[in-house]
Amino acid sequence: MATGEKVMFPGAISSHFTERMDPRAAAEPLPTYRVMDVDGKILDPAQEPDVSKEFALKIYKDMITLNLMDGILYEAQRQGRISFYMTHYGEEAQIASAAALDKGDEVFGQYREAGVLLYRGFTLDQFMNQCYSNNLGHGKGRQMPVHYGSAELHFQTISSPLGTQLPQAAGAAYALKRSKKKNCVMCYFGEGAASEGDFHAALNMAATAECPVIFYCRNNGFAISTPASEQYRGDGIGKSDERLNVSVPVEADAFGFISESRSRYVTNGGSNTDAHSTCRRERSDAGAAHPGYGIYTIRVDGNDVWAVYNATKKAREIAVEQHRPVLMEAMTYRVSHHSTSDDSSAYRPKKAGGKSDLPPEAESWSKRDNPIHRMRKYLENKGWWSEEAEKAHRSEIRTAILESFAMAERRPKPPVEDLFTDVYDVPPPSLVAQKNELRRLMEKFPDHLAAKGFAGGVKE
Repeated sequence: MATGEKVMFPGAISSHFTERMDPRAAAEPLPTYRVMDVDGKILDPAQEPDVSKEFALKIYKDMITLNLMDGILYEAQRQGRISFYMTHYGEEAQIASAAALDKGDEVFGQYREAGVLLYRGFTLDQFMNQCYSNNLGHGKGRQMPVHYGSAELHFQTISSPLGTQLPQAAGAAYALKRSKKKNCVMCYFGEGAASEGDFHAALNMAATAECPVIFYCRNNGFAISTPASEQYRGDGIGKSDERLNVSVPVEADAFGFISESRSRYVTNGGSNTDAHSTCRRERSDAGAAHPGYGIYTIRVDGNDVWAVYNATKKAREIAVEQHRPVLMEAMTYRVSHHSTSDDSSAYRPKKAGGKSDLPPEAESWSKRDNPIHRMRKYLENKGWWSEEAEKAHRSEIRTAILESFAMAERRPKPPVEDLFTDVYDVPPPSLVAQKNELRRLMEKFPDHLAAKGFAGGVKE
C-alpha cells in the first residue's frame, strides 16, 4: 500500500496509511476568539453584534446585579446568617451566553451560573429564599444555598456532585432531538469537572448520538485549589478532532489567561464580513484532550461579553440546525475564593500585611481585565451609559437586594412535615412510623422539639 492511501478500517475512516511512524504529543494551540479589548474597544467592526441599546443594557445591568448580590450574600455567610455561598467575581460575562439562547432551551448548570438564571427572570426574592432555605424556597430547605433550579425557566436544579450534569445534558439533548423541537441544551461546567469521567462519557454520547447540546466550560484557572497546570497537560480542554473557526487567526498582543497558555486571540473574519456565517471543519493532528469525539470547538475570551454572545449564538445554530454538539471553552479567571469554605490564599499567596481578603494575583486580574469594567467602557464609548447612570442603578439595585434579603431572613423555615413528603406517592409503613414517632416526641418534649421558627409541625 502506498503512503497516503485511505484506511478502510471502520474505526478510523478518516485516516491514511504511512510508512513513517510519527508519535505526536501536542498540536497547535487553539486560538482564543475575542471582540473587545480590555478597554471595551471593538477590535474588528465586523464582529460587533447588531444589538439594541436596551439589549446591551439588560446584560450589563444584570452583571451589576449579580456582582452586588454576590457581595451581600458573601458577607451574610461570613456573619453566620446563611450557611454557604459561591460568588461569580470575574465571571459575570457568562450572562451573555444566556442572552444568546432561546427561552425554551434547557440549561444544566454547575454552581456558578446564577447570572444565567438572573437573565432568564429568576427574581431576587427567589435567590434569597433559596439561600435562606425558608418556607418559600423552591428546595424546601433540602438543598444547600446556590443550588438553584426553575422548571418555568428551563433551568435544571443544581447538584453538588461534580460533573453529573454533563451526561444528563447529553441525554436531555437526545430527548429534544427525538421530539423534533428547535431547541438545544446548554450545559455549564468548570475545567476541573472535565477531569471527571462523566465529561468524556457525555461528549462521546453527544457526538455519536448527534445530540443538540452546547458544553460550556468555564476555564477559570482553578478547580477549587488545583491550578489548571495540574489539571491537564495539553492546550486546555478545548482541543478536538474538529475545530470551529469562527474567525481567521491573527496575531495579537500576548495576554495569557493561564500561566502556561500559548494561545492567540483571533478577532476578524478575513474576507467574510460575517465570521459567524460559515464554519470550517479540519483535522486536528494530535494532543487533544478528547481526540476521538469529532466535536466542534470554540475557545473564547470569557471576559468579553460580545465574544461570549457571538460564540454562543453560533454554537446554538450548529446544535439546533445540524443536531451536533459543540464545546465552548470560555477562558477567564476566578477572582474570588472557590466558595465560603475556601481560603485561596493557601494556594494563591497573600502579601504580608495585606488588607484585602483576596491574594494580589486575584486583585490584579480584577483591575486589569474585569468583564464588568470592560462592558461599562464599551457602553460609555457608545454613549449609552454614564457615571450618573452607574451610581443611580447601583443604588437602586443594592436597595432592592437588601429589601429582598431582609424579607427572606424574616420568613419561617419550611414545615417539619416536609421531612416526609415528595419522595413516595404512597408513603411506605416505615416512613409513616417515623412520622408518627416524631410527632409523639414533639408533643412529649415541646420545649426541646418545638416547631418554633418553622412554618408548621407534623400533621396527622
